[in-house]
Amino acid sequence: MDKKLILFDFDGTLCDTRESIVKTYHMVIDKLGLEDKDDDLLASTIGTPLVKAYPQLFPEMTPEEAANAVVVHRSFWDTRQDILQPKLFPGVAETLEELSRRGHVMTIASARRKDTLKHYLSIFGVSQYFDYVLGVEDVVNAKPDPEAVLVTLKHYGCDASEAFMVGDMPVDILMASGAGVAGCGVTYGNSCREDLAASGALYVIDEFKELLDIPFIR
Repeated sequence: MDKKLILFDFDGTLCDTRESIVKTYHMVIDKLGLEDKDDDLLASTIGTPLVKAYPQLFPEMTPEEAANAVVVHRSFWDTRQDILQPKLFPGVAETLEELSRRGHVMTIASARRKDTLKHYLSIFGVSQYFDYVLGVEDVVNAKPDPEAVLVTLKHYGCDASEAFMVGDMPVDILMASGAGVAGCGVTYGNSCREDLAASGALYVIDEFKELLDIPFIR
């Protein structure tokens, strides 16, 4: 490929969903009568499939209880967009437009359901920039396993040296590095510079538009 293949995480990288996700957790916790959790702890699971996140937050949960919590969570998310509507981070739309103008191929690798990914990409007016969207149902092994990146590379017949991953969590960077792909962490999402650097991020940026200045994808 003459241009870079850029893989993006969604939650916390392109879209500011932290408040919406945390609110949804609290709604589920209240409905199911669970012990309430700190907002930061709830946010720390962003990027982890819900079926794994609930047992992580509530180790005493049985698999059946976790599965039910996921159903309730998704029901709230799908029906309460009046109070759960997320938004793109500043500079995302403009930066994606410029990356597209430069000829880069852009994809999504997310732990979110594909239908909600496509819904948000559409309503935010950026779906045209993404050739390939992988959701939680498209892989067997979740982040930090490299499966999503490997599947994307295979789809394009692309070498790892030609690809670049952008995400807000250490699991995004570890997923990329497991496939031999360089990673860039963003600090405005749900992690911090120190943890992203420790996970092996080649670059760490504070604003999405800083991607345009990274030599690796310039």
